[in-house]
Amino acid sequence: MKIKATFFKLAIVSSLVIAFLTIAPRCAFSIGVSEGNMDLFTQKTPFGGRGPNQTSDVFQQQELVILYALVTFGGDPIANKVVAFQVNGPANTLQNITVTGAAVTNLSGIAVFSFRIPTAPSNMEQIVFGKWYAIATVDVDETVATDSLTFRVGWLIRIKNIVTLNEQLSPQTNFSRQSTIVFDLTLENIALTAKIATITIDAQDIAGHPIMHIELDDLNIQPGESHTQASSQIPENAKIGEANVSATAYAAPPTSGGTPYSPPVYAKFNITIIEEHDVAIAGVNVSSSQAYVGESVGIAVEAANLGDFTETFDVTVYYDSNIIQIIPVTSLLPHSSNTITVEWNTANVNPGVYTISANATLVEGDINPNNNNFIDGNITIVLAPAQLVPYWVLLILFLIGLAILAGLAFIMLLLIHYSRRRRRKARRAPRYVILVHPHI
Repeated sequence: MKIKATFFKLAIVSSLVIAFLTIAPRCAFSIGVSEGNMDLFTQKTPFGGRGPNQTSDVFQQQELVILYALVTFGGDPIANKVVAFQVNGPANTLQNITVTGAAVTNLSGIAVFSFRIPTAPSNMEQIVFGKWYAIATVDVDETVATDSLTFRVGWLIRIKNIVTLNEQLSPQTNFSRQSTIVFDLTLENIALTAKIATITIDAQDIAGHPIMHIELDDLNIQPGESHTQASSQIPENAKIGEANVSATAYAAPPTSGGTPYSPPVYAKFNITIIEEHDVAIAGVNVSSSQAYVGESVGIAVEAANLGDFTETFDVTVYYDSNIIQIIPVTSLLPHSSNTITVEWNTANVNPGVYTISANATLVEGDINPNNNNFIDGNITIVLAPAQLVPYWVLLILFLIGLAILAGLAFIMLLLIHYSRRRRRKARRAPRYVILVHPHI
């Protein structure tokens, strides 16, 4: 039994020694000698796929793809090595794309192979768009070195959809003329870096007439999905009915030679007649920019009903915050206006500069309270200059003065004449007879 156990132990030790002597030289050779290496990448910096089995940035249809294969041995580049390339398009049931080729490494150890992303007459998104796979192989010292990378082909930037919103940014599809419509666009950037884009939005009414055009320039579109919004007002002359809106993403404005990143995206909305309440002051006109204290100033106020209902309301006319007059407006028909004339008596107004305005009282459901007030501008009230006596009054006074003077002169003449007559009478010799009596 002891002999058998000893023999068994010797057999095991002998087997281990033989195995070590067989494997050791190979291990020593593997440790002492460096193997060849391959790195496959594209021209898409900084995300070209450097490193083993990495991902390159995205490519578009008809874009040139340049594949670089760097071959090294022990970290040193190897020239004049033939590198094989193969590129496979996305797998599909319609048409599978395969591109193969070979190139020789240069002094820097780089072999270059290129091809252009194809287009398809139909079903391009199934045949061309999607994930592509590239591999390069080379024989280095009887050892095959390989590397692979993947990249995506598709619309670099595309508008996924358009949603129409109202001013409160709530989804809405029915809009009245002159109302504000907001377009919410969902954007997608499939690249690994941000891209600059120009977005255009165009709308046509049911008759095909262009009614809106918006251009958003120099938008910084980050990778992944994002949103952008733009607003416009539906013109008064837009036709009632279903309208179409389209949005397109460009690399730059078309006027600068920019080309589309992707096809346009379409949406629809309705231009309708929506019954609304809306009274307004459309204008205030003052007859003069300056007046004297005590003068009457004419103020014309245009009261308007911009809504769809007959309205009754009050119009108040002010100078500064002081009320000049309150005028009732009764049963003003929809989409009509009425001009009100007010005479402002400035007799009790102090000299100064005043602002003339008018305000319409709110009606129930008024959709636009901001247009209920209208400020015309400033009017200056000054003191009147000294009043001049009319010439006809002066003439009458002159004539009266002449008459008084003539009367006084006549009276004086009469008095003089009477005085002279009295003097003459006093100077006459007295008439008497002297009788001489002789003394008897």
